[in-house]
Amino acid sequence: MAGFLVHAAIEIPAIALLVGDFERYGLGLSWEAWEFVHDVGTALLIAGGAVVGFLQGKKWWRVVYVERPLGIRY
Repeated sequence: MAGFLVHAAIEIPAIALLVGDFERYGLGLSWEAWEFVHDVGTALLIAGGAVVGFLQGKKWWRVVYVERPLGIRY
């Protein structure tokens, strides 16, 4: 969910700028190049989300199932 929100927060203003004045904000790239930038950014967000999710899973698994802070036995 966080990756989706980050993606939207970056992409919506970027596309608005590109559509509004492509010559000024296009940075000399073509639309095809911008599609590639989008694909790379998406892959990075997915990979980052997977890494953060894995690390959070390791942390909370230990807290919930090993340390058992509430003293609850399963």
